[in-house]
Amino acid sequence: MFVTHFVRNKRREKTTGELMSIKQGDSESLRNYVGRFNAKAITIPKLQQEVAVLALMTGLKERTAFRSYLGRKKLTSLTEVLGKANDFIRGEEFDKVAAAKSPTGDKKEKEKDRKEDKYRKDRKPETSRRREESNTVKKGQVGRPDQYHNYTPLTMSWTEIYELHKKDDKWQRPRKMYYKGRDKSKWCEFHRDYGHVTNYCKDLKDGIEDLITRGYSLVEKRRFASDLRRLFASDLGPTAQWPAPPRMPSVAFTSEDAKGIIYLHDDLLVVSLQISTVMVHRILVNGGSSANILYKETFEKMGLEASCLKPISYPVIGFTGASVVSEGTIKLPVTIGEVSHSRDMMVEFLVVDVPAAYNTIIGRPLIHDAHAVVSTYHLTIIYMSNKGKPKKIKGNQESARACYLTALKHSDHKRPAETPPSARKRRRTENKAKRDM
Repeated sequence: MFVTHFVRNKRREKTTGELMSIKQGDSESLRNYVGRFNAKAITIPKLQQEVAVLALMTGLKERTAFRSYLGRKKLTSLTEVLGKANDFIRGEEFDKVAAAKSPTGDKKEKEKDRKEDKYRKDRKPETSRRREESNTVKKGQVGRPDQYHNYTPLTMSWTEIYELHKKDDKWQRPRKMYYKGRDKSKWCEFHRDYGHVTNYCKDLKDGIEDLITRGYSLVEKRRFASDLRRLFASDLGPTAQWPAPPRMPSVAFTSEDAKGIIYLHDDLLVVSLQISTVMVHRILVNGGSSANILYKETFEKMGLEASCLKPISYPVIGFTGASVVSEGTIKLPVTIGEVSHSRDMMVEFLVVDVPAAYNTIIGRPLIHDAHAVVSTYHLTIIYMSNKGKPKKIKGNQESARACYLTALKHSDHKRPAETPPSARKRRRTENKAKRDM
């Protein structure tokens, strides 16, 4: 009897499934809905994060921006989802304020006048121009002031940078372009909407600078800083002030890096990297090379066309002093490491048409841009990943030795014509001359 009475009066523990009953009203704002949902969620002692995220997304109104965003992303933490919700709440409230300030009555009258004007076709270019100028001030293309006083010099266009990193979650996504009369012939990949082209989007420009200031290894900075320091240090004197180098964490090679390597060795460092869409093997890492070299045979096997090459007017000079005329240069995307801790870069290669044991040579430009440290003793490279953390990539000792043997087979071991004869052959020639006398 006591047990029955106790069970009847026992307080039932709330479960995560109860959140599925919370729905956003037709006229309810996102702020109110998220507030109600969060107030209910904090009363559940054993909250299942993934179920809570699913319940919040299911309760949102159909065809809303936040629901579409959650459908694209794989978020599993309710805290992270609520943090993203704040961005959409601010955007929703901003749109409401902007809509309240706009003179809707005057717009309707102006629209009516335009329809009745029989000369509207002749006047359209002028009105379109004024509307576009007004819209750019609203949304921030040409007329909007810059968000930062100084912007980092870049070696790639804004579009190229965004194409490399558009799948990352670290971007501060822009609000929708709410104004009407946008140019439908211009598409912005960053906004995913019409109105202007991607490479002139100031929101993208500010987004790139924001990631750089937050420490992401997103873009390559110009390489001429070190050259200027070397060329003009004598003129400027010892007191010249130069920008501090980018911060890097401490890195070290350990005995773990030496595992699997046959010692003693003097092998070169040969690795495999993804260049464009192809995994390229037999890549020599050569810190003594001032350029990244892509051999023409490899270039053709990758399915690239000669029309993609940019001609150059200077030759490539090897360590022997011999010069080779380059076929041209080409910029290709390169991925270092695995997907989870990779480094994506746009790398310029010199394409040369000479026989070689390697497919590619990566020199100091790529090594420095990747903030990499090379150890031929450990046959390992330490580089900075896209997230700014040090990661390692191992070389292939077996491939390095195979390349070395290939190079020996292709080398010419014949004695050059100008080499003097040996002493034994010289004495034999002299003795024969004496007998003939």
